[in-house]
Amino acid sequence: SFQFITGSKPSYAVRDELEGLLKCKIVELLGMPPGVTGYRLRSLLMSYIKKMGVAVAEQVNITGSVVENGVCKGVIVSSVAREHTFYAKSFILATGGFFGGGLISEPGAAYEPIFKLPLAGDMDQGNWGDLKLFAAHGQPFAQIGIKVNDNLQPADDNGNVLVSNLFVAGRNLPGYDYCLEKSGNGVAMASGYHAGMSV
Repeated sequence: SFQFITGSKPSYAVRDELEGLLKCKIVELLGMPPGVTGYRLRSLLMSYIKKMGVAVAEQVNITGSVVENGVCKGVIVSSVAREHTFYAKSFILATGGFFGGGLISEPGAAYEPIFKLPLAGDMDQGNWGDLKLFAAHGQPFAQIGIKVNDNLQPADDNGNVLVSNLFVAGRNLPGYDYCLEKSGNGVAMASGYHAGMSV
């Protein structure tokens, strides 16, 4: 058994050449983050959206949002020099979980910092971890995320939509443990696509 990483560029040329030379099918497995597949997907996405004329602001820190009557008007971005508000018709929130800073945990509290959205999952921090790092059921904190409806819009306990033009994707979603399930890329792609089609 061999393991290959066939490059970080979005191309199958290396894989195709290896399959031809070795006369066998090559299946690439995911490794620890940052994943090569993520680099490839990002490269493809950035190339495509730039061709479509989309302006991209990188290395910025989103610090808040402007929400009026359940509609997001814009997000507030802070840089070294100043604050700026970006306005749009719809927004997709894919800022990550606790490790990525998309969800914040403090003693006795956990929250989403940009929109102050409620989280789904066991909010008793005493239940968040299992002493066995690789427990068969995973780590409970990993399943915490933003409460959403079937359209991936943030919702309260009664299913009422909190921000109608906001859609949640990726690690911000509740109910799955990407480390245990090895489902991070799959959930990110499927939910990102669903969110994008919903806007």
